[in-house]
Amino acid sequence: AGQLFDFVWVEVERGSALDGHSIADLALRTRTGATVVGIMRDGQMIANPSPGERLLAADLLAIAGTPDQRFARRVGPHCE
Repeated sequence: AGQLFDFVWVEVERGSALDGHSIADLALRTRTGATVVGIMRDGQMIANPSPGERLLAADLLAIAGTPDQRFARRVGPHCE
């Protein structure tokens, strides 16, 4: 059967490793297999954001992947 695909919502905290970095900078898909499939920003949904989309404090990220991949919500450019 394999692992189920799911997504979680993760808030970008001010000053975090995600704040101010682009999706490409984070390399989540490359590093973990998880993908940012949406961003809720100021009440507006950005569906399928481009790799160049810069993440801002208070953004809500929809991160998709298997349960093992979704640990990506803790991964930023300066995190292991």
